[in-house]
Amino acid sequence: MTTLLAALLLAACNQLGSNEQDTPQPDLPIDNSGIVFQKADNPPVFEGGVEGYYAYIQQNLQYPQEAKEKGLEGRVYVALVVNTDGSVSDVEVLKGVDPLLDNEAKRVVAESPRWQPASHNGKIIRFKLVLPIVFKLQ
Repeated sequence: MTTLLAALLLAACNQLGSNEQDTPQPDLPIDNSGIVFQKADNPPVFEGGVEGYYAYIQQNLQYPQEAKEKGLEGRVYVALVVNTDGSVSDVEVLKGVDPLLDNEAKRVVAESPRWQPASHNGKIIRFKLVLPIVFKLQ
């Protein structure tokens, strides 16, 4: 039986934040400059941290049947922006494997629930993440 393993690389785990970090306060002002940051005092946090995001990916990623039949596997790198309201936008595949896997990785990331937004210098900011999504047949 073919099973789906979706994994995030350890390097990406640091970007997702941890339960131990200081998290943005809802009463912080919002940075309206439109700038998208890639470093911040407090990066965005998915509910449940790294483990929560990993569980979300495992539960929602659907290995395309045609990709299974072709034996396609690999790591798809997806960029996304976590907005000041925690929503996800600007999802794009930076490095793909095959359109079948690339489109599925993009879909599941785009449908991600809201994150706790990032903050920097006392303001809530937009933040760009790059996450690997691993497709592995077993």
